Amino acid sequence: MEQYAVYENEGAGKKAYPYLLNIHHPFADKFSHTLMILLIPLDRLQSLPPANLCPIITIETRQYVVMTHMMGGVSAREVGQCARQLDAEIYEIKDAFDFSLNGI
Repeated sequence: MEQYAVYENEGAGKKAYPYLLNIHHPFADKFSHTLMILLIPLDRLQSLPPANLCPIITIETRQYVVMTHMMGGVSAREVGQCARQLDAEIYEIKDAFDFSLNGI
């Protein structure tokens, strides 16, 4: 799987979180699980989370919130097709991830 690529969620939570963002380096592909960040449609949230923690990205004209504080290991069998590579947003995602871990 590609790092900083968004994949369709084929797991039980796909209705609430239709997409997953892979943050593992491709060297981790040998493991049965990969570290993913959940994405939630922006229109499902009643209030916006802090932008420096949860950036907003667009997938097929719809906006999604990258929930960096909601990440975990996801089985490879729950990961569907690649929906989008986040080339332009890599540093924004890295900054949010860094903020979630270090507060900076």
